[in-house]
Amino acid sequence: MAAAMGDLFAPAYIKSDPAAAQATQDWMDRTYSVSDPQIEQSRMPVSFNTGNPAGMVDPMALKAAAQGGPYDMSARRNAIAAQVQQQAQPAAQPAAQQQFPTGGYYASPEGQYFVWEQQQLAKNGPPQIQQPTYQESYGGGFGGGAGDGAP
Repeated sequence: MAAAMGDLFAPAYIKSDPAAAQATQDWMDRTYSVSDPQIEQSRMPVSFNTGNPAGMVDPMALKAAAQGGPYDMSARRNAIAAQVQQQAQPAAQPAAQQQFPTGGYYASPEGQYFVWEQQQLAKNGPPQIQQPTYQESYGGGFGGGAGDGAP
């Protein structure tokens, strides 16, 4: 039964039996191959605040450390780099003209405006909204819009 399960379960650990202790240690070395320094090496910078200026560790490295299993750092980094490169490619290409159906709603004035609006979004990107300053929002001071902010 144990041979059929492979390395799914650890062998029995018996402290007084050196062969059992060695078999358990061998299983641990095979199953849990990720060390704490390797987890720290998987840390990469991200575009949001994680509380650590060095960035975030790879979740797959954490999973391999906690649950066991294989983890190849160079293969994982290559996969992440390929995914980032693939996501960056569409942004580098010019936006293609969107094609819309021509009948029904799209033939109406509302539909034509919708098509024009979508084409403008494709050409110019989403509109940039200026956030109001604190003084513009609250008028300064503690009055909540009570004047120019002077006491």
